[in-house]
Amino acid sequence: EADRGGALRLAAVNRQPVPPDRVMQLWALPQGATAPTSLGLIPSEAGRYSASTTAIRPSPGMLVEITLEPPGG
Repeated sequence: EADRGGALRLAAVNRQPVPPDRVMQLWALPQGATAPTSLGLIPSEAGRYSASTTAIRPSPGMLVEITLEPPGG
């Protein structure tokens, strides 16, 4: 869910455990962009998470991705 102020709110629907040697990283890929931009790491204990997106404002058609990365992203 995105709001007009640029915040993204995520909620896990089918939460899966994160492997101990990985962290979740949040990414945004606006339409027309050639590479995603990191929006930060998601705490592993979070069932719900909010991210302020000062670098990229949510827009229609923007892809939001979560990847598993080595610690530190």
